[in-house]
Amino acid sequence: RLKGFLWGAFSGLSEPLAAALTWVILYRTEFNENVYGALFGITTGMMVIISLKELLPTAHRYDPLDKVVTNSLIAGFVLIALSLVLLERSGQHEHGTVTDESDDHDGHDHRWF
Repeated sequence: RLKGFLWGAFSGLSEPLAAALTWVILYRTEFNENVYGALFGITTGMMVIISLKELLPTAHRYDPLDKVVTNSLIAGFVLIALSLVLLERSGQHEHGTVTDESDDHDGHDHRWF
């Protein structure tokens, strides 16, 4: 029991310790769009890998006939895409200064049609 408790405690402390280490490393870093982009990209990559390597295989073990998993995955993709489109259309999406009327900034175009 003690061994299990210690492993659980160690596992639970890994995130705060990693956060503290990251803060020490990035303390003097100027946070600009490139730094935020890199950090969000790294975080997103970790979440995608965890989903693909751990969560989906586990879900398929509980749904061996695939009655729910694939449809739920597709529904999740559609929901995320729809939320991104609605966020873009609502005007709440902002990550730079628009310099002209074409809404073309930071190297990409936001026109949908």
